[in-house]
Amino acid sequence: LRLLRLLRVTRLFKYLEHWEGSALLLTSNTLRIAKLVFTMLIFTHWDGCMHYLVAVLESTEDGMQEDSWPVRTGTNELESDSQKYVISLFNAFSQMLCIGYGFFPPGNVGEVWATNISMLTGASMYASFIGLAASLLMDSDSGDARYAAQLDAINLYMANRRLPLALRDRVRDNLAYRWR
Repeated sequence: LRLLRLLRVTRLFKYLEHWEGSALLLTSNTLRIAKLVFTMLIFTHWDGCMHYLVAVLESTEDGMQEDSWPVRTGTNELESDSQKYVISLFNAFSQMLCIGYGFFPPGNVGEVWATNISMLTGASMYASFIGLAASLLMDSDSGDARYAAQLDAINLYMANRRLPLALRDRVRDNLAYRWR
C-alpha cells in the first residue's frame, strides 16, 4: 500500500503547468521536454529499483542466487546502498536505452522478465522522445508551413482563373514580400 504514494508524482506535472505562465517564463515546448525528461528519469529510477528487487525476491535463506546479477557483479557485497543504487541505475539505463544488458546479461527467469519490461519501457520512452522532438520541430516551422499552404492555394486559384504569367509572378512576389 505504501507504493500508492508513487502516484503523487502526477502532482508535479500540475505544478509545472502552473509555472508555464509565471515569472519563470517557461514556454510550453520547454515544459513538454522537461516533463518527458523527468518522466524518463522517474521510470529509470523505478526500473533500477525493480531490478534489484527482483534479485532480492529470488534470493534464498543462504543469500542471493549465484546466477543473479548482483552476485556476478559483486554488488551484493557492497556496504553502501548508494553504490548498489548507482549500479542498479546503470543497468536500468543501459537496458532502457537498448545499448546492452548492463554488466552481464540476465541470469535467471525473473531477471529476463525484468529486462524485457525494461527494454519495452525504454523503447516506448525513446519513441515518445523522438515523436516529441519531431513535433517541436514541426511547431517551430509552422510559419513556413502556413506560407506554403497559402502559396499553394493562391497558385491553384490563379491557375483556375487563367491569369497571365507576369501577373502570377507579381502575386507570388507580393506574398513572399508580405511573409518576410
